[in-house]
Amino acid sequence: GRVLNEIQGTPSVRTLTGVDESPASIQIARDRFSAMSKTGRKPIAFHHAIAEIAPEQRFDAAFAFNVFHHIPPAQRAEQARLIFERLKPGGLFMLWEHNPWNPLTRYLVKICPFDEGVSLLHKSEARELFSQAGLKPIEEAFMNISPPALHKFAPIGWLERLSEKLPVGAQYRMIFRKA
Repeated sequence: GRVLNEIQGTPSVRTLTGVDESPASIQIARDRFSAMSKTGRKPIAFHHAIAEIAPEQRFDAAFAFNVFHHIPPAQRAEQARLIFERLKPGGLFMLWEHNPWNPLTRYLVKICPFDEGVSLLHKSEARELFSQAGLKPIEEAFMNISPPALHKFAPIGWLERLSEKLPVGAQYRMIFRKA
């Protein structure tokens, strides 16, 4: 929700498209964000699969926030390929995932009913997966060694930036570009 609010405020963004295979998640998103389009915000189209989007439609950017660990490993390459195909040349893809090197992250995923049966994706695996799909990694960092609400305090924010190369954070982010 927070990212969508930020994107909504970007003047160059004309339309938004959301994809989630979960009918319940799509309904929650429709309920939460349909009111936005009535208040002059950008229209949002929701789909259950990338295949539902018109084949000729291309995007400037795509995001997957804590999604890929829910995709069975055998299906990840196909999803990465679909993302590559749907991006415009020069388009960006941002991946945000749980860090399997972090023991607290592994524990929280293990006890979360929503994460039952998932397979966490290591950052090196993600780099290889999306590189093989044709995307070039341009930025990557581990993050969230502390709760994000505390990052505004100087010493904690400073520690966050210092630890971006160390696999200690609860999550990691990667940005890729389509050539």
